[in-house]
Amino acid sequence: MVEHPVSTAMKAASKYFEGYTCSEAILLSLREDGVLSFPDTLVKAATGFGAGVGLSRQMCGCLSGAVMAIGIRYGRSRSSVEESVFLADRVVVLTNRPAKVKATITVDLPRPRDPYDKTFVGYCAEISGLLGTDGHSRPAMARTRRSV
Repeated sequence: MVEHPVSTAMKAASKYFEGYTCSEAILLSLREDGVLSFPDTLVKAATGFGAGVGLSRQMCGCLSGAVMAIGIRYGRSRSSVEESVFLADRVVVLTNRPAKVKATITVDLPRPRDPYDKTFVGYCAEISGLLGTDGHSRPAMARTRRSV
């Protein structure tokens, strides 16, 4: 594990001067320090984020790399149906093109939500049935809305 954040930053700077883009340098340094674990293909994906996404100089590559690192560490781990039930108070299921509202499901569960609760699982099954999925594929036509 990382001894000190400054050592990771110094390592990233060194990698940048070795020829890696900012976003690649951030990810590689975090992986070498044991903070993250991911395949080499992710470093390839980070290549296009250097110098502000495609050399546009809009958003710093270091920031892009850091956002990717946060996603690797804390990103989604549920299917999108489970995530919809977990986060939303209402789930709207649409038909394929042309998109029309197929169903609106009000998720009436207390927070924090328990993904092992029978009612939670029931909502997931209902939405998956409407989408024609097993709940683990990413449905293209599901929209969620969380009440404020």
